[in-house]
Amino acid sequence: QYSSISVDQLEGVVASYNWTLMQEFSYMWVGVNGQRTVGQEKGFIDADGECVRLNGTYFEPDGDRRVCYGWALHNKPVANPDNYLSTGLTAIVHLADGEVTRVVWDVGCTLCPEHQQELSCLADNTSIVCSSDGGGCSDCYLPIGERCGSGQHACAPKLYVAWVGTDSNGVPMTSAGQIISQYSQYSLQPVYNDLYKQVEDVTAQINV
Repeated sequence: QYSSISVDQLEGVVASYNWTLMQEFSYMWVGVNGQRTVGQEKGFIDADGECVRLNGTYFEPDGDRRVCYGWALHNKPVANPDNYLSTGLTAIVHLADGEVTRVVWDVGCTLCPEHQQELSCLADNTSIVCSSDGGGCSDCYLPIGERCGSGQHACAPKLYVAWVGTDSNGVPMTSAGQIISQYSQYSLQPVYNDLYKQVEDVTAQINV
């Protein structure tokens, strides 16, 4: 099963509606057994045949600079200066016979279109590539209201953790089938209900 984590310690910071306070806690990464969240970053193959990552710098591919991709650290924005809070970030832990090989973020905009008035699909503004055409990563966000923070953890950042691969006995991890990006709201109803409840709670605080 996937795990759901609520970072309740940050609810007061988020509810402050103050970017100066939120900025220090505005990015999230996940670490498991010495591995931390990474993603594929675009680069080019140099004269020695090595993949040189560009850290977001653009280049025009040509005969001497072929495109390649390499792993790079990937921190996700939890909140942004426009007072938007991420909803339902999912970290996917990859294992091989129980050993963690890498941790990556899932693409998080699958559920946004279902409630367009509350949720917005926003770019995470990193140099990590999340689509086959080289496009950037994005996630669902909702506005933080000034009265957000009722002690009900409505404005605490939420995180899901899914496990992909095999355990120490070679048995496939079951949460591989519960990654949000692979399903619609009806295929993954428990996660969808949890996410929508978060949206309702925060929206209620905005409209008070």
